[in-house]
Amino acid sequence: MDDIILVPFGVYIALRLFPKEVLEEYRAKAEEQRKLGKPKNWITGTFIIAVWIALAVLCGWYIIRLVK
Repeated sequence: MDDIILVPFGVYIALRLFPKEVLEEYRAKAEEQRKLGKPKNWITGTFIIAVWIALAVLCGWYIIRLVK
């Protein structure tokens, strides 16, 4: 429940601490990136999926060994 109050308050304070010029610069960069489309990093995505599959296999192997 406290996250509902603290997180938005923290974001508000953080935004107030940055100079307006910096915020405007990065908002412009974000808008340019949005127009170009999302960047795709297939190598990282493949690695993350492989790690999840390996963890699932290891968990399954461990559970099977416990049952035997």
